[in-house]
Amino acid sequence: MRPVHLAAIGLTSFLIVLAVSAPVTLLTGRLPADVSLPGAHGSLIAGGADDLVVRGNALGPVEWHWRPLALLGLRLGYHVRVAGTQFTAEGDVGAGPGGRLDLDRMTVTAPLAVLAAASGSTSLPAARGRLAARLGSMRLVHGWPVALSGTVAVDDLLLAASPQPLGSYLLTFPATGAAPTPAGGIAATLHDVKAPLTVEARLTLAPDRTYRFDGTLGRKSDTPADLGPVLDMLGPADGSGRRPFSVGGAL
Repeated sequence: MRPVHLAAIGLTSFLIVLAVSAPVTLLTGRLPADVSLPGAHGSLIAGGADDLVVRGNALGPVEWHWRPLALLGLRLGYHVRVAGTQFTAEGDVGAGPGGRLDLDRMTVTAPLAVLAAASGSTSLPAARGRLAARLGSMRLVHGWPVALSGTVAVDDLLLAASPQPLGSYLLTFPATGAAPTPAGGIAATLHDVKAPLTVEARLTLAPDRTYRFDGTLGRKSDTPADLGPVLDMLGPADGSGRRPFSVGGAL
């Protein structure tokens, strides 16, 4: 066996022993200021906490298990599970250099209001509904997504400005079609699943932490009459009866 292989085995063994014996405070002491783990127990290799609290919002009990193979990618990796009454999440999380955070094979379900409160954003529109995300992979740099593959479903959507429930929609990352994505940005396609309106749109997330929805809305045969004024606010319909819209902001 080559010396370099022996050195790698020795280093891996040392890291495993260190992780087993290291107190959980070594992990909790390095969390961001707006994240806490009350009742943390166990060690770096396997442990949990009574709650995951983000910006004062209790999301539920959490447990983690170390993934030593993540070290091959220069990441500190864990399999994480959060099992709250409203918020649930499970998948692989890896932290790398330069503020990088990788999420792989991650599922998340939560009410939109819970996610909005935990994000701390004040620019998101007031909305009710439930989100279910299935992410193959997602890379965040300093808290902003720079790469993403998977789907995000929103069910029972209701906006404060709408007189009617708006149904269910599906976002698919990366976006399909030939439209280019801005340099350093990512995009998704959005379409209605079970909704009173037809929706075909594109979501773009830019590196400057801005977002845009650009697309069209149209009536269906069973579109409620009181949604008519909402559509009329977008202006006249095109030849196919659809109305273009564009919404953007910063997060």
